Amino acid sequence: MFFQSTLRVALALPWWVGPVAVSAGFLPFTFYVGGRFPGEFLLRPLSLGTEQGVGTWWSGILLLLLALLARSVAGGLRSRDPMAARGLGGLALVGLLLFADEIGSVHERAELIVPLPGELALLPFALGGGLLVAYSVLLLARRREGTGGAHWLVCAAFGLFAVVYLLERAEHELVWAPGPGRALRLALEEGLELAGMLLLIGAVVRVQRSAGVFRGNLATLLPSREALLWLTRICVVASLPALALRSMWSAEQLRIPDRGDFGTMIPVALLIVAALLSVRAGILDRRHRTAWSALAAASILASIDLQCHLAHYLWHQWPEFRWRSDFGLLWSTPLLILAALQVLPRSALGGLALGYLLVVATVLADAALLALVTPYPIAFGLIYAVTRADTAAGAGGPAVELSGPGEHAGRPPAA
Repeated sequence: MFFQSTLRVALALPWWVGPVAVSAGFLPFTFYVGGRFPGEFLLRPLSLGTEQGVGTWWSGILLLLLALLARSVAGGLRSRDPMAARGLGGLALVGLLLFADEIGSVHERAELIVPLPGELALLPFALGGGLLVAYSVLLLARRREGTGGAHWLVCAAFGLFAVVYLLERAEHELVWAPGPGRALRLALEEGLELAGMLLLIGAVVRVQRSAGVFRGNLATLLPSREALLWLTRICVVASLPALALRSMWSAEQLRIPDRGDFGTMIPVALLIVAALLSVRAGILDRRHRTAWSALAAASILASIDLQCHLAHYLWHQWPEFRWRSDFGLLWSTPLLILAALQVLPRSALGGLALGYLLVVATVLADAALLALVTPYPIAFGLIYAVTRADTAAGAGGPAVELSGPGEHAGRPPAA
C-alpha cells in the first residue's frame, strides 16, 4: 500500500519538482558547513561541498540520470531523427564522464592516470570532454526544430559550469576566513553547479517533449530498460581497468584527503541501475510491489553508504578511509561472469574472465594491495536477479503505463 500511495503521489507531480526540491534542500546545509559555524561537523555529510557526503552523492546521481535519460531518448529517436539521437548519445557520454569525476574525483587523480606533469595531465580530459560537448551541441543545433532548441539549455548549463570553475579558482587564490562570506561563496558555487545539471536534464526533457513522448510527471525521468543495460555493459567493461589502476596505486595515492573514493564510482552506478530496474519491476508487478520497493530502497541506501562511508561517520572515524580487501574478488569472479551473461555477448566473456583472473593474480602476488571490490559482485548479482525477473514481473499486466523516455519514440502507433 505504501508503494502504491507513493507512486500515485509521485506520478501526479511535475517532473522537475522532485529534483529541484531535493537539490534546494542541500543548500542550507552547504551554507552552514561552508561558514564553519558551530557544530558544522555534524552536518558535513549533508553539504554539497563534502566530497564523501550525501550532497555529493546526489550531484552524481543527477549526472547519472542525465546520462541514462539522454541514452533513453536517443534510443527512441534512432530511426526517426538519427542526427538528434547522435547528439543525445554524445550528451549521455558527457553525463557519464561528469558522474565519474563527481563521485570518484577523477580529475584530482589525473597525474596518476595520464603521465603528464601538473595541470597538463588534465588536458586529455578537457579536450575529450570539450569535443563531446561541442559535437552534441552542434548536432542538436542543426536539428533545432525537432529538439525544441535544447542546445541553448546545454550551452547555458556549461556557461554556469564555467562560472563555477572561476569561483573554484577564486577559492584557491584567495584566503577565505570562516564566516558568512565563505559560506555564501560555497553555497553559490554548489548551487550554480546543481542548476547546470538540472538544465542539462531539462534539455533532454525538451527533446523528449518534441518527440511526442513527454508525460510531464516523474515517469518522464524513468530511464528505459535498454539504457539501464547499456550502462551496465559499460560498467562491466570499465571495472577491469578501474581495478587494475587501483591495484597499481599506493595507499597514499588512493587516500587523497577530502576527495571522492575512486573505487566506488562503478559500484554506485550499478546499485542505482539495480534500484531503477526494481522501480520498473515494482510498477509492473502488482503482487510484489512492497518487495520491489524495498529492494529499490536498499540499493539506494547501499549506494549512499558506498559513497559516504556512513558507518565510519557514525563510529566517529570521519573522514578516515577503510579499504576492503581485494580477496573479495576471488569468490566473486564466478558471480561477475554469471551476471555478465545477461548483458554481454558470449564472445566477450572469455576476455572478461581472463582480465579478472589477471587482476586476481596481481592481488595474490602482493597481498598488501588494497582495493574496493566487494561491492562489485553484490551490484552485478543484484542486476542479474532483477533483469531475470523483469519479464515475469509484467506477467500480471501493467497497473501503470510504463515506458521509459524514448522507448516508444519513433515507433508507429499500434493498430
